Amino acid sequence: MLIVSSVIVLFVAVVVGLQQWQQAGETALIIDWPLNERQNSTITVDGRKVNLAKHKRLRFRGPPGKRQLHLTREGYQPIEQEWDLTRGQVIEFKPDWKPNADTIRKRELTVLQSRVSKYLDAFRGVNPPGTDNGDQPRRSPVDPLVVELRNDLVDFRRKHPGSPEAIGTAKEMSRLPWPADNLKRDDIDPYELKIAGHGNPANAPSELVAVLGDSRLKHSGKIYSVAYGKDGHTIASSSLGLVSLWDAETGELVRQFVGHKFAAPVACVAYSRDGQKLVSAGHDGSLTVWNVATGEEFLWFNGHKSKVSCCAISPDGTTVASGTIGSMANHHVKLWHIASGKELRTLGSQMASIKAVAFSPDGKTLATASDDATVKLWDVQSGKELHSFEDHSEAVLSVAFSPDGTTLATAGDKRVILWNLESGEQRSMFQPGTHLVQDVSFSSNGKLLACGVADYTVNKK
Repeated sequence: MLIVSSVIVLFVAVVVGLQQWQQAGETALIIDWPLNERQNSTITVDGRKVNLAKHKRLRFRGPPGKRQLHLTREGYQPIEQEWDLTRGQVIEFKPDWKPNADTIRKRELTVLQSRVSKYLDAFRGVNPPGTDNGDQPRRSPVDPLVVELRNDLVDFRRKHPGSPEAIGTAKEMSRLPWPADNLKRDDIDPYELKIAGHGNPANAPSELVAVLGDSRLKHSGKIYSVAYGKDGHTIASSSLGLVSLWDAETGELVRQFVGHKFAAPVACVAYSRDGQKLVSAGHDGSLTVWNVATGEEFLWFNGHKSKVSCCAISPDGTTVASGTIGSMANHHVKLWHIASGKELRTLGSQMASIKAVAFSPDGKTLATASDDATVKLWDVQSGKELHSFEDHSEAVLSVAFSPDGTTLATAGDKRVILWNLESGEQRSMFQPGTHLVQDVSFSSNGKLLACGVADYTVNKK
């Protein structure tokens, strides 16, 4: 009995000793994390998520070995930490929170907002920018401090494009004075108000306070053709769907001719010799004659089945010539009677795309240029082909008769060729540049020839 009691006592002593030994060897992880930082946060210890609401003091016991910690906090980068704890080791850990990109942006914006408010607080009760208020200080758009603020706001937007904070800077920008605040509608050129109001200054948008540059001799898109009025006082130009008439001296818009489809280029405009009519050719397949004085449509031809690329009015003002381009196998040059609007005849039946047409000064001959590198002369009365010039190596883009009718200038590839119309032989050939020659035109006295080149230059010979 004594022996059994002794064994029991010894066993209990061993168990207690083992428990005390184990407790003495436990590790502890203590996390110094203030309560006010734990909102919308999580903590995971050794893979087990801990309910932060129930733990004011974060102390975690465990056996020796690896201990893993994962912390998250809204607006900050997650924290991952791992230790290999030895027997009895105690670790005290204080999270070093680093803000994430969203938090950094918000803090930067808050600083900018504070700077703007501080600047504006100094001017409370002061008149708006651009007004006088006795001896009181004025908010000036050129104040170095406000210039610095505006620049910093713009830099912030560039640094964080598309973010909610970048969008939020717009409000701060609107609170600051800007140079545009001093702009006044009364300072706008009356002509620009007229243009903005589509001919009536009163219809210009009420919000309009300035126009940068001017609208003289300017289209809103690509310009396809330009023609000088025979009286020297007007210039006609064409763009997408529009033909515009300008005052040659002031550059102001006189009127616009609207009739072609808006999205289709108006490839060519040409005046009649008396300057009273203007013909325009559009890629919408239409050919239109306009009354220059009124801007009204005088006549509309609709006989082409492809894009109309070029046009000309005969010297006597009775006939219009037009040519087409495009993917169709057959292209024609057509002659039209202005008085009746009827087609007179078609020149050629299987021609390449027509790039240019021009009447001779006496109106008896028509020259045509095409992308098969040929230039042809036609008898206007009979419609018969008179001659073909084939010395160009690429598409011929422009033709022009000299005022006396003895010379024909043709532009194609990188060359300009002058032809003797009496003999049909070359009179001369020259290369005005290293790029494609796109247009040629004689001066009124025939002594000069202007050449438009694809390198954006104009040469005279």
